[in-house]
Amino acid sequence: AEPFHYVVRDTEQRGLCLHNGHLVATSLQGANAAQEEPISVVPNRHLERQRCPLIVGIQGGTKALSCGTGPKPQLKLEEVGLLDLFSRQGKEEATPYTFYKTFGGSTH
Repeated sequence: AEPFHYVVRDTEQRGLCLHNGHLVATSLQGANAAQEEPISVVPNRHLERQRCPLIVGIQGGTKALSCGTGPKPQLKLEEVGLLDLFSRQGKEEATPYTFYKTFGGSTH
């Protein structure tokens, strides 16, 4: 299995780049264009499929996006592979790295 890869842009066509360990939106003009980070996703097989649970990361799936485990969610990148999380047996391990895809709402 391999992660699916997507390019994410905002309404002003800014893309995601990794800068000093942080994922930031930036204009993709000139030299920045080569720095764009595609988003990698795999399904979380342990959660309800109808809700579209996705494990999300960057750098080809070698770093995962986490919302943490504390009382307040804090978005951060962690050095854990998406495919490792995908293939683990326990759902608790992948839950902090899981986000739900929604099909409604505005993108503007």
